[in-house]
Amino acid sequence: MLTIGSGSITHNLGEWSRLAREHAPHPEPQPPAPYVVEFRDAIEAALRAGDLEFLADYRERAPHARRAHPTDEHFLPLLVAFAAADPHPQVERVDLGVDGGVIGMDAFIIRPSDAPA
Repeated sequence: MLTIGSGSITHNLGEWSRLAREHAPHPEPQPPAPYVVEFRDAIEAALRAGDLEFLADYRERAPHARRAHPTDEHFLPLLVAFAAADPHPQVERVDLGVDGGVIGMDAFIIRPSDAPA
């Protein structure tokens, strides 16, 4: 079975737009904002540990969750894809960069526990 969840690991378009305006007309690549890295790392750790309580309550427990995701719709597909896997899936993060320093484009490959890596 293949399940695809599409979104962004961080998705604060208001902040991204403000930064784009500040650096217009030729924005330089920006390093990932510290909050983006902290949020992504906490979510990755919870996925790898299978910490369902943390994931279910990520808005309260993950660092900078409300800043990383002012609304849920671009984060929830990750939880759906994770829930569709077996109880102890293999989790691999693919770093696809951070657009404008704040829109994390990481992807997660979630395989059944008995699948070859």
